[in-house]
Amino acid sequence: MATFFYLLVVALIFLFLVFLFVIVFKKGADVLKGIFSRDKKIEN
Repeated sequence: MATFFYLLVVALIFLFLVFLFVIVFKKGADVLKGIFSRDKKIEN
């Protein structure tokens, strides 16, 4: 039973880390798109 609880906690932590990574990656992608679009506007 203790091993099951341990696996459950590890799985929850793993899911939480993946969730955070996805949020950070999406925000980073949006920021990069904004920078690229700004550069294009300046060039034009």
